[in-house]
Amino acid sequence: MLNGIDIVVSEYLDDTRRAQVRFPRSKRKRIRKKWRKDPRNWKTWRVPVLLRYTPPSLFGGTTAPRIVTNDLGYAQLVAALTAAQGGQR
Repeated sequence: MLNGIDIVVSEYLDDTRRAQVRFPRSKRKRIRKKWRKDPRNWKTWRVPVLLRYTPPSLFGGTTAPRIVTNDLGYAQLVAALTAAQGGQR
């Protein structure tokens, strides 16, 4: 819990990005099409996910907001907070 905000780390919140990292020297359409099909020319990265969520209250009161994140997002959040506090934790 951080300043009244719950932090929930979920293993189900996983997101990936995929991009082509190798390209042919030739710019011809046929060659580029061949390279596009080859999986060795692509790389997949896991990316951090941070979602702010305020659950609804059952009795009309206020509830504490939550940050739902994956393990990469949690590591980024902790690093940013320790940097903001001057390295103290």
